[in-house]
Amino acid sequence: WAAHSEEPGADRSFATITEEGFPKAQSKWLFGSGWGFRKILNWISRRYNSPKIYVTEGGWSLEAQTAKDGVDDLPRVQYYANYTSAMLDAINEDKVDVRAYFAWSLMDNYEWERGYIERFGATFVDFAFGKDEFAPADAENQPTSGTQTRQRKMSGCWLEAVWTGNALVDYQSGDFEGCVDSAVFNQVLSDPNRGDCLWTVAVDDTGKHGTITGNTTCPGSGNGSVITARFGGGTVVADFSAVGGDSRLVGYWNRASSSIEWGDGSTWKASGIRAGMRASVALACLAVFLLLM
Repeated sequence: WAAHSEEPGADRSFATITEEGFPKAQSKWLFGSGWGFRKILNWISRRYNSPKIYVTEGGWSLEAQTAKDGVDDLPRVQYYANYTSAMLDAINEDKVDVRAYFAWSLMDNYEWERGYIERFGATFVDFAFGKDEFAPADAENQPTSGTQTRQRKMSGCWLEAVWTGNALVDYQSGDFEGCVDSAVFNQVLSDPNRGDCLWTVAVDDTGKHGTITGNTTCPGSGNGSVITARFGGGTVVADFSAVGGDSRLVGYWNRASSSIEWGDGSTWKASGIRAGMRASVALACLAVFLLLM
């Protein structure tokens, strides 16, 4: 809010400013006002004779120490829903020529003087904080390499729903599915690059740990090796060293294609068999199905 002042302020405007009543983000300077966004778009349009407008950065910071805290980012979803709705009104009702909107940001990152404290990402990043002997300060609490993982936040899944449907989505309605749960990985999946290779993924009741086993045509599976894996939402981190592979390979669930997209470029596609039943039974059923074809 702004009110007239007889004396200029720090920004040389003759106004006193207050943020009373506005939603506040983690950043001390960031407050939300969707209707204010619509007003500034209109001001720019009138002031500069209806230019093409590209909104290059819009985002909301929230504190999160763990993935569990970070992925449930409803205030960020509300921010994007309010601002994009106001922008749509500016386009349709006020005839403002907005051409694009860029959300900030894809994932949690280094935020200048705030470092890794403030999180703007639509994807949570576990920075695996630890010791960095070369850090100029706070050497015991710096991001480390090799074990960082990412997990999509609710806001990232809402943004995906918007751009895939080319329409705003009511996050409170049944039309918005949210992000997938790690139980989605309980599948028997095929590896198109390895012929008849089938991988069975089993996630435990905690949703955080599980195993991956392959049939006899999968690499290294003839010796009965079991691949251990960790899960978080639509993210899987697996140790394939027991079958001669990468000791830390990260994959992400692709809801559109019902598949796992692995970091090495490979893709496992769901066969349609859920791994809730015993793996041996699932594979036996599939074998019978193939024989009958």
